[in-house]
Formats: sequence, structure tokens, C-alpha cells
Amino acid sequence: MPISDEEFASIQKGLSLNSIVTGFIVLIILWAALRSLRLVLAVVITLAIGLIVTAAWIVCRRSMNPISLAFAILFIGLSADFAVQFSLRYRAQQYLSSDLHEALLEAAERVGVPLTLAAAAAAVAFCRSCRRHIPVWRNWEKLPDAG
Repeated sequence: MPISDEEFASIQKGLSLNSIVTGFIVLIILWAALRSLRLVLAVVITLAIGLIVTAAWIVCRRSMNPISLAFAILFIGLSADFAVQFSLRYRAQQYLSSDLHEALLEAAERVGVPLTLAAAAAAVAFCRSCRRHIPVWRNWEKLPDAG
């Protein structure tokens, strides 16, 4: 269901200000959690690339709707959460091992599977809510609500 002109106009009304304020708040949260400019920049760059790719996919499919906008919010929240979890584990491992490569590998081993499982669960939940709007996923009606 495409977004109507009235809905889109009401969303656009405060989009710039809300985006700036939200971006600033996300930066504050990232700084409070990570306390490292390099880690915050890595998270922000990764998040920006992910949003650009997602926006390009939405534009190519011409499927801007309320779910698309909700996905952007979900994407920012989950990406920041997963990045903080991985970065904190990396910093903990870096204190135990002075080798950067070893700390990254150990962090990936310890949080890789749990974060992948959490991402898969979030993807299934999101796809479950989108099944009415995307024809390929309409057959997911039999998928139980286990979230």
C-alpha cells in the first residue's frame, strides 16, 4: 500500500529537525557507551552505509510506505545496539590481549552467534509483519507468532 500524499506530507513536515535531533541523540548514546572516537566513527559509517543501501532498495522498488519508514527507525536502533554489544566485547578482549587481530577474532567468536541469532529473529519478526504487503511473504501466515 503506497503512502498517501497527506501521510507523506505530515511525515516530511518535521523530518529534517527530527532527523538531526535523533542523529545527535544516537551519537550521544554511542559516545556514552563506547568512549572512543574511532569506534563511534566506525559504527556511524557502518550505519550510514546500511541506511543508504536500504534507501536505494526502497527507491528502486518505488515502495515508500509507512513500513519503510518504520524499518529505518528499527534499523538505526538495532544497528546501534548490535554495534555497541560487539564494540564493548572487543574492548574487553583488547584489555586481555594486546593484539588487535586477536581481540577482534575473540570478540567475534564470543558475540557473533548471539548477535546473528538476534538479527535473524528480528528479521523474521519484521518479515512476519510485512507479509501482507510483499507478495512473496504472503505464505508466511502459517508461521507462528513465537517472538
